[in-house]
Amino acid sequence: MRGIRLELLIATLALLASAAASIATVVQTGAVERQLSASTWPYVTISTTVSPRDVKLDVINEGLGPALIRNATLTFDGTRYARWRDVLHAMARKTHSKQHVGLEVYDFGNGSVVRSGETSRIIGVHGPLALQFATATAPLTNVALCYCSILQQCWTTDARSPDPPAPVPDCGHENGRVAY
Repeated sequence: MRGIRLELLIATLALLASAAASIATVVQTGAVERQLSASTWPYVTISTTVSPRDVKLDVINEGLGPALIRNATLTFDGTRYARWRDVLHAMARKTHSKQHVGLEVYDFGNGSVVRSGETSRIIGVHGPLALQFATATAPLTNVALCYCSILQQCWTTDARSPDPPAPVPDCGHENGRVAY
């Protein structure tokens, strides 16, 4: 009878030790997952650089991993546009501008990848009237991005918001996405 109780005690202790090991494994797995996730986080901001003769709009990834651009939205005066050239025509109409400015449009939009530490130019406006043109149109213009890490964690950011990128479940596939 005493042998059965000793065996029961040993079995109970073994079961408790196994349960403790299982809990420790789950906790450790969660910690490793969070560490891996943090080591791949992109942190994307949209920056505007203005000088008297140049205006530049850049996407900067200050995070640790690449940013996969899933959705880019370009709006001007409340209207969504599919291409920079279309929004520039709308800007010229809105400002009644016949001004000539040098324009550089870069291949950036849905499907682009911004590597860690990289700056990707979206658009550059150059010339003596660039600052005047940009000043007249900037309050009506916005660029918004939804991007994901390689682990498919996603965030949104936009040029007009002072807030840091906001996490979202996914970037979806809304209509009117920009193809620059």
